[in-house]
This record gives sequence, structure tokens and C-alpha cells, in this order.
Amino acid sequence: MYLAESGGALSVLNEFHNDAILCKDKSIHWIFVVSKPVLAETDNIKVLRYPWIKKSWFHRLFFDNFVAAKLVRKYDADKILSLQNITIPYTKIKQDLYVHNSLPFIDYRFPFKKNKHLWVYQNIIGRSIIKSIKNADEVIVQTEWMKKAIIEIGIVNKNIEVVPPKINLDVKSFFEANKHTLSTFFYPASAFDYKNHKLIVEACKILKKNQKKLNIRFYLL
Repeated sequence: MYLAESGGALSVLNEFHNDAILCKDKSIHWIFVVSKPVLAETDNIKVLRYPWIKKSWFHRLFFDNFVAAKLVRKYDADKILSLQNITIPYTKIKQDLYVHNSLPFIDYRFPFKKNKHLWVYQNIIGRSIIKSIKNADEVIVQTEWMKKAIIEIGIVNKNIEVVPPKINLDVKSFFEANKHTLSTFFYPASAFDYKNHKLIVEACKILKKNQKKLNIRFYLL
């Protein structure tokens, strides 16, 4: 089950979908529940699309609390892999939870007046994420930092597996350095405040001020 439609979240969805296609055991039947993404179906892969989920928070909550569990029963699922940080309520089926949102675990707390969306995510949805981690049978995170952050809030009796995202790039050619080469850095991230783009810009300014001869190039994607 996944409701992503852009950015890194969509990349994770595509990665799992590709793994399902490549899975050699064709007796396993996969059902992907998504919002807007269009995924390929095969003999053992079925895709259920619910684009209306993205209309509002109400639509999302309605789906989570009244539709998701019905789908589990309808398709007689043996196991759930939730890729959306939150487990499916009202079902006793074994659930593995993929947690990729770090907002509930960072030290900085977003004021309601500054960013209502992130405040809601930290203080309301964040609680649901932590509750889901406690209820899940297994938890998957992308980094050791996330695993440590979960343990630090008191969730210790949980199987937490670190699985970094795969980066599949079709490299056509490689860059050859020369005397004019600059140190180049890429930071691919969506434009949310907690991604700290401003912090990177300020750090670059300080580096440039203190190291006059330092030549670097930074791409924020």
C-alpha cells in the first residue's frame, strides 16, 4: 500500500514495484494500492488506484479508516507492507512498516504560525507514525540515523531493518577532471522547510567567506 505521487517517496514505490516484477516466485500475488501513480500490471501483480485520496486530509483519513481494511479482507491478504509511514488500522494481518519521514524524530519543532502543514505532520500525524511503529511486526528505515532515533524515543523491542534506497543510474559517460574542475555537490530533495536547503546555502556562504580560494559548485535539485 502506498499513496506517494512524487519525489523520493515515488522512487521508493517504483523500487518496490520493480522488485515485485523481478521476484522469481510467481506464486506470490502482489496488490499495489496507490493514489495517482500508474504502475504496470502482470499476471501476479494487480494495481488499485485511488486518486481521490489526494483531494484533502479528510479523504486520506476516510481511506485509511474505512477503505484500507476492507481491501485487506476483500483480497484475503496474507501480509501487509505499508510504505506510507502508518500501518493500516482494524486488521490483525501481519504488517511490515516502511518509515521514511523523519519529521517526528528531529529536534527542531515547527511553530504552527510558521508552517501549519509541518506542525500538523509533527504533532498529529507524527504521533500516528510512532504508534504505528509500535504496532508493526517489523520496521524498515533508510538510514542508521532513523533506526537510532526510533530507539531513542523508547521503542527498543522492535525488529528495525536498515535498507538504503537503491540508486539505479544508467551512466553514459564519466567526467574527467582537469585544472578547471570545481568540487561539485548535488542535493536532490523536495522543497520542504525541513530539508534544510537554506542551511546549505548559509553554510556555502560561510565557507566562501572563510576560504577565499575555495571553489565549489552546489546543485539543489
